[in-house]
Amino acid sequence: MPVDELLAPRPWTPTKYEMFPNGDLLMTTGGHWQWEFDWGPEGATPIEGLFEKVDRWLMPSEDGQPYFYASQGWGNMISAKSKYPEAAFEYVKSVNSPEDYCNRIATYASVSPRDDVKDVCLAYKEAVNGKLVDSEVRLLNGRYFFHFAPGLDYIVDEVAQLTEEILLGKLTAEEAAERFAQDNDGETGGGQG
Repeated sequence: MPVDELLAPRPWTPTKYEMFPNGDLLMTTGGHWQWEFDWGPEGATPIEGLFEKVDRWLMPSEDGQPYFYASQGWGNMISAKSKYPEAAFEYVKSVNSPEDYCNRIATYASVSPRDDVKDVCLAYKEAVNGKLVDSEVRLLNGRYFFHFAPGLDYIVDEVAQLTEEILLGKLTAEEAAERFAQDNDGETGGGQG
């Protein structure tokens, strides 16, 4: 475990951009963008033979059904007070159309949540050595945290603080889990639950 690097102000720099590309770190976390922007030929730290050397894995689970973590960090929303809800909805439909995804591939190769983009866009099927389509298929069994849930920022902050205490040797993983459970028993308020 690269404790010193993970405690650095920008922990992704030594781990993702130095140790992992050099082969000094067995695994790292990230997303589909890493194939292009982090380790691709034009990325921050290109890895020679990237698609032969690097792959993704499924997350283990208590029920024995490994899963693909499918993060959703944003969403299109229309205000209930919008003066032009029909026009806003037409915009949302347009930016989520297969054609729009295809047009964006040249700028930013992003996984589509639609299963019909690969049917109308050859560039999508071929982008980053087929990794986008592979990710799209994995979305069918993906799990995620609902990013817009009230109190989620509190939970993320507490997990980060407890993780730091584990890295510093102040808590064991079991002690951190116990503290997290106590702090989030649903009775303490403040967005916890």
